[in-house]
Amino acid sequence: MSNSTPTTPTEGILPDSSNQSECLPWSGIDSFFLFNGYKGNNVLAKCVMCSPTIKIISTAKNTTANLRRHISRVHPFKLKVFENAVNEGKSNSSRPKKKINIGQSECTQKTSVQSTLECYSSGKGKEHTKVSQKSLDKLLLEFVISETQPLSIVDKPAFVNLVKLGLPNELKVMCIKTMKLRIDNAYSTMVDNLIAKLSNVEHVATTADCWTKGKRSYLGVTCHWIDKKSFSRESVSLACTRLKGRHTYDVLANALYKIHAMYKIQNKIVASTTDSGSNFVKAFKSYQNSNDTDDESDEDEDCNDDEVINLFEILSNCTEEDNDMYVQLTPHYRCASHTLDLIAKCDIDKMIRSADTPFKNCYRKMLAKCSSLWTKQNMSTLAAENIHNLLNVYLKTPNKTRWNATYDGLLQIKNILSRLNGMEKINQAMDYCEIQRFTTQEIKLIEEYCEVMAPLAESLDFLQGEDGMLMGYLLPTLYALEKKMTILEQKNLQFCSPLVKTIKNSLKKRFSSVWNKKELIIASCLIPRFKLVWLEGCNYFTAEAWLKTLFESVDESTNSDNSESDYAPEDFFCLPVAKKKSKNSSCMEEIELYLKSNCQDLTLLHTHPAVLKVFLEYNTPIPSSAPVERLFSTGSNVMTVKRNKLSDSLFEKLVLLKQNKMSFKVN
Repeated sequence: MSNSTPTTPTEGILPDSSNQSECLPWSGIDSFFLFNGYKGNNVLAKCVMCSPTIKIISTAKNTTANLRRHISRVHPFKLKVFENAVNEGKSNSSRPKKKINIGQSECTQKTSVQSTLECYSSGKGKEHTKVSQKSLDKLLLEFVISETQPLSIVDKPAFVNLVKLGLPNELKVMCIKTMKLRIDNAYSTMVDNLIAKLSNVEHVATTADCWTKGKRSYLGVTCHWIDKKSFSRESVSLACTRLKGRHTYDVLANALYKIHAMYKIQNKIVASTTDSGSNFVKAFKSYQNSNDTDDESDEDEDCNDDEVINLFEILSNCTEEDNDMYVQLTPHYRCASHTLDLIAKCDIDKMIRSADTPFKNCYRKMLAKCSSLWTKQNMSTLAAENIHNLLNVYLKTPNKTRWNATYDGLLQIKNILSRLNGMEKINQAMDYCEIQRFTTQEIKLIEEYCEVMAPLAESLDFLQGEDGMLMGYLLPTLYALEKKMTILEQKNLQFCSPLVKTIKNSLKKRFSSVWNKKELIIASCLIPRFKLVWLEGCNYFTAEAWLKTLFESVDESTNSDNSESDYAPEDFFCLPVAKKKSKNSSCMEEIELYLKSNCQDLTLLHTHPAVLKVFLEYNTPIPSSAPVERLFSTGSNVMTVKRNKLSDSLFEKLVLLKQNKMSFKVN
């Protein structure tokens, strides 16, 4: 039987002492009970989980019965874990132990242990016999950057002692000032490496987005291209720079152009992808590449021939505003994943608010019960433990920022309901949380909702992928999504017919500028898996004509560069001469052979160099801005509580060094 006693030693109780081993007779239960002394032949144990209330349990030295009884009565949800810990402790204690003489020190017993660190291993089978100052500095820098440690850690005596353990005395741990200098050098090296790498790439694409953290706003930019040989997607992060003031379209345009120019890619970006924010849309629309030239005055002005004009002074006084005329941005695509998420959130919510339908009434009641269950789990630890014990999992809680959040939460509930005894367990959880149970109609609605939203969610997840993603996947994905909605529209759905109709109409409306976009259709047709098969009716013939026209122009451009002149240079009358027929297949022949081929693998492009070249140009952009979102997740890790006073420059360097591991080197 458990007894509650104060921690102050009383008569008959042997208190803790420094010369006694302060541990319980049973191993493995330290996370449940702590040794608190003796009372006669019994051991006193303090319950950790009852904190801050102090509970002392008295139990015999040869049994944990009283401890188990306390867990069962006060902490029943931890009983199984406690029993497993006790059993595991018994199995560990049954192993033979080496006898140790109390009077003998540990160092004299373990003579085989080396007293100093003479060598270390990298873990890859290669042993280094000496630690140099350069290698130590490199490892320290990698540790601070990769593990997002506060820079001040290198000045902490405990950390310095840990690092220098076993190292020669002449090796020093760099101070925080030196650490900042090394970070600057590493950042400069990284930028140089990226510039050199990007100089060998013909076509690149970028993604951009704004992010706010702790009253500061940042502009993130990532860069992407396709490897010619493996067709793998290569990516680097270019910037996570501070934005001050209002994020107007001209501020964004100037900041983006400076980043592009810094890495010398302003003339090789084929497209940029951002979300649908009005400031980004207006920035790319207002600063789009154009052939407009500056107006120059033809009027002659009186001038003094004797006056000397200081041209250097005039050019030096040009302000940054004067350079706005040179800012040019690339073609722009709106993030497809963000647009699909707007359909799933805004358009469906608007439909629910606007019409009084059976779907609306049942959906609101069902979602209210789910929201109450999610809220109970987040607000009450007891409710969370009960839900986990019943369902063996915590419920996914939707939030406003995560894509597919509501669908993911309802899909989990649907899967739990479909399990054996799943309905009973859900009912028990709702009864414990004092929430009304789901009705038969509400369960049917959850099933239909997940069935209808699944194609949309799968399309969203697919398009926000980065590895192997091509711009040509966008239109076939949207076409397939529309077909799936048409099939669902023909089904006899009890509740979700308005949901299907809303998704289908929103797809046409929100992607109205995309469905028949020439560049996107060509990008899709140049993927061997699709070619022209995914198109129907007049769209098929239109795409075929676009391809042939495109490769005719490529063919003419190639011939004009490589062929001889159409006229003999010595002929006064410029009479045409007979052209030599090229032995190599023309671009037109290549595209025709490509379209007739049955191969669906990207390696087919290696046999058609002209098609490959155009493929890289049109498929380098990516349909989603998700990569720059991942950059901000790194930024959140870098901007920890202990590092919230980092300067803007140092913060950006740490984020980019951590993100661009491939370009990280230390001189």
